[in-house]
Amino acid sequence: MNKALVLLLVSCLLLTSCNLQRKDIDYLVINRETITVPNVIGEREAESKRILKEAGFSNVIVSFEKDADLVVDSSFVVIEQSLRPGARVQRDDEIILTLKKVINYIDVVNLPISDAREKLLAAGFQNIQSNIDEHALSHEIEKWIVTEQSALPSQEMFVNDKIDLVCKRKCHVRFSLSSDSHWFLNTYPVDIYIDGHYVDEVRNGYTLSWEQDLLSGDHIIMAENVDNETIDDSYTVYIDDDIDISANIAHESSYLSIYNLSESSD
Repeated sequence: MNKALVLLLVSCLLLTSCNLQRKDIDYLVINRETITVPNVIGEREAESKRILKEAGFSNVIVSFEKDADLVVDSSFVVIEQSLRPGARVQRDDEIILTLKKVINYIDVVNLPISDAREKLLAAGFQNIQSNIDEHALSHEIEKWIVTEQSALPSQEMFVNDKIDLVCKRKCHVRFSLSSDSHWFLNTYPVDIYIDGHYVDEVRNGYTLSWEQDLLSGDHIIMAENVDNETIDDSYTVYIDDDIDISANIAHESSYLSIYNLSESSD
């Protein structure tokens, strides 16, 4: 009788133990299910949280890069995540997102370098470089114009991304082109162009004078027969300062030439 009671009690204990182990296992399976870590690098804060929530994460921590002193808004993107994309982790594992401020780049081409720098600094950019010594040229800095920039307008950039600006000097040029006087030859009017842009017409025996600003570098002076575009001549001149340029134009029937070109700086 006692032996049977003991066996009955042992059997009950074993069954109870088995049931508890099965429940514990079910609990662990439900609560320790693994999920895949998505890649949210480059995403905005709200979008990154949405992606992680849909993936099954419930413990998302957001931090900001050191010195991020601007108001948190949609201009912050994820630059780092604590869990490797593609890894299998538990649902309740913590994932930390590091965010950084981004700014839309603004176009500064054709602005004086001083205005361009001021505009970029006001937008929040901190690393602005140029091809000139702005301090040494401070006495004429307004003459240096931005002609190239390393970023595209509206491009998203971080505040400490490097921006390279290429500048050229704005030079004031006074031109004087004289048409040779050949009353006894079959001469014709001549059209004058600078870098492909029409300036004016000069007639036999007259002088065409004008002033304009050009950026430092090579420039092409071209003379062309008004009635026959195949008859022309051109001259390339390098300009890097305020300058006077004079030249003569010889033209008759099928001949045209720019000669005696001279330059004199202020």
